Amino acid sequence: MEQKRTTFWSLFFWETWICFMIGRPNSIVDPGTAVPMPKKQKFLKSMVTLSRIMAKCTNQIYTPRHDSLMPMWNAANEIREQLHRFAECQPRDMGFELVGHTKPGEEGFCQTLLSSTYHQTLLLTFRPFLILRGKLRRQGKSPGTPRSAEKRPAAPPPWFDKACQICLDTAKSTINNMANALHTNELCKGVKYQNYFVEGACYVLALDLLQEPYGSNRDLRCIRTGLRCLQALLPNIPGNNTQTPTTIAAIVRMVRCVVPDFEIANEAGPDIGLGLWGQNSPSIVPDPTTPMTNVTTAFAYPSMPLSSDFAPLGPNDAFPGGFSDFTAADLGLNFDFGTMDMDAFLSIDTNPAWDLK
Repeated sequence: MEQKRTTFWSLFFWETWICFMIGRPNSIVDPGTAVPMPKKQKFLKSMVTLSRIMAKCTNQIYTPRHDSLMPMWNAANEIREQLHRFAECQPRDMGFELVGHTKPGEEGFCQTLLSSTYHQTLLLTFRPFLILRGKLRRQGKSPGTPRSAEKRPAAPPPWFDKACQICLDTAKSTINNMANALHTNELCKGVKYQNYFVEGACYVLALDLLQEPYGSNRDLRCIRTGLRCLQALLPNIPGNNTQTPTTIAAIVRMVRCVVPDFEIANEAGPDIGLGLWGQNSPSIVPDPTTPMTNVTTAFAYPSMPLSSDFAPLGPNDAFPGGFSDFTAADLGLNFDFGTMDMDAFLSIDTNPAWDLK
């Protein structure tokens, strides 16, 4: 019976995770307490808990069509608080924290997978805000926009940029944790699924560069580290035809739209340790002892209390300027996060509908 329960919950997590990654509806319904969790499978229990939070993100962020952003902001913060509570329980349940030094061996591998899944869930929860900000900035820069007597779109409220920053900080933390894991745990280098987490974080940071090219230098160091992580995850097999080299080339091409001289290897950078990154070094794994980002938001440090700055807001909460929310109609937008073509949005080829420059 324990084996059957283990098989079911493993399949439940795997199916929920895959559907969450590729945007498909789940086919396995959560049975709740009708199927007890295996008693000795602590790691599986944690992954199932995360998969339930993923399902909540799908149902509250991506499935509904949001006419206003405040309900989505409140739903995202509720998910964030749930993830925060989950992270705080891991030292007790699993014996390790989701952010920090990666342990060696199998325990460190489990720590890395759990941490990456945790961060990816948080990143996908807040990524729609970053996408919408890109569309908003593009509209503000579009030449030849007809001026009419209608009311001009209101500037977004302060919490909108905070939501975008959570997404960006999550991406940086994802890369930092993976660099730590690849530097200290050999088992983490042999799993291709790690690529998904790193490339997703790199795409988010590259997207931010396209949105705000004048602030392009702020994330280059982190993107470079992420690309090196992807290189470290490449199987050392002659004639290897994995997707990873194509992904690396696509991210580099996106960055070069803003920084034409961008290179993955930049030994002159202040973040590079020559002992690891010099030409004579056999390793291309980042040194996690060199901090590459200044991540201070509460999600990155499970021991920190949630900031009141990210508390859910109500319709009566006012902001400077007399507004607290804005709708897609206010911005002249008409698209659905649940059905939008992310391949077109992140395409490295010219796409007039998503030209963010």
